[in-house]
Amino acid sequence: MAIATGAGYLISVNTAAPLTASGLIGWVSPVDQAAAVVTTAGPVTQTAVPYRFGQVQGIWVTLVNDSDWTQEIVGTDPSWHFGSLPGQTQVSVQSGPDRCSLGDPAPACSHYTSPGAIPPHSARLVRVFWTSDLCMGAGGGIGIGQITLQVRIGGVNRTETIPLEDAFELTGPKHSIIRNCQ
Repeated sequence: MAIATGAGYLISVNTAAPLTASGLIGWVSPVDQAAAVVTTAGPVTQTAVPYRFGQVQGIWVTLVNDSDWTQEIVGTDPSWHFGSLPGQTQVSVQSGPDRCSLGDPAPACSHYTSPGAIPPHSARLVRVFWTSDLCMGAGGGIGIGQITLQVRIGGVNRTETIPLEDAFELTGPKHSIIRNCQ
């Protein structure tokens, strides 16, 4: 009986609905918010900002947990990166009694934790940030349309790749600039 119960538990945890993105919130830094350029081509919308070498950059995304289980985001997948070297990206989840509602401005939600939990059938703002440390040449760019996270559900860890409703891009300088990226 214990084996069947354990197997049922693992099946339930492993078949929990994955997190989903619900809308694009935008860039964390006011500098990036002011510089953001939004473009649309057919059904695809992308927001782009200049790549700022050596500075912290990041995005806000609303993630929804439609499962019956609390999902704890423990970090990004070690191989996933955007604007930084692999393993350098950090993620935190809004928490506490002063949580924002969907549609509230992201800066008003100032309490974030890592790891952070998203309770069943609810949504949370998630902040993904990094120190931009890749050398990017003239006319270069890095874009993403998904985030790969390490998630813990009922004591079981799994990797979830979450498609974003809109894309983000970091753009390189327009002209060739000799810069020491070391």
